Amino acid sequence: MARQTGRMLVLAGGMLLSPWLAAAENMTFHGTLIENPPCTINGGEPVEIDFGEVGVNKVDGQNYAQTFTIIYDCEGTSTDKVLRYLGAATAFDTAAVQSNIADFGIQLRSQSNDGALTGFVVGTTLPIPSYLGSSTFVATPVKKAGAELSEGAFTSAATLQLEYP
Repeated sequence: MARQTGRMLVLAGGMLLSPWLAAAENMTFHGTLIENPPCTINGGEPVEIDFGEVGVNKVDGQNYAQTFTIIYDCEGTSTDKVLRYLGAATAFDTAAVQSNIADFGIQLRSQSNDGALTGFVVGTTLPIPSYLGSSTFVATPVKKAGAELSEGAFTSAATLQLEYP
């Protein structure tokens, strides 16, 4: 991703009084194209969370919660960034991605500096200030209210995409 910097000078003039005046250059453009320093999340390694055995009758949006931290590593001068949460949201919880089991998903919540947890809605972004080198999240199994889950292995996937200028 390339970044363009530079400035534009526009001179607004008066009236043209003579048809014999030749057009002179009254505008210049200049700048520098640079390649952004690359940023990676967790050194490019995927975040894998193993919930182990989850009781079908114990899924309540609190049990089995797993806290994890992702680390942002950017070369050169750091800038403000945006973290985008991508995946297939469940029909019953916009902060959860659907698993391979009906009415069951994994909810993602972000943790603020004061420790408060907020649902990270699938398809939205989270601002990452330039000084922040990591973010903490909580992943929790959730189910649709009133759903009866069947036993079986489950998987779910999402993408956290780091965007920067």
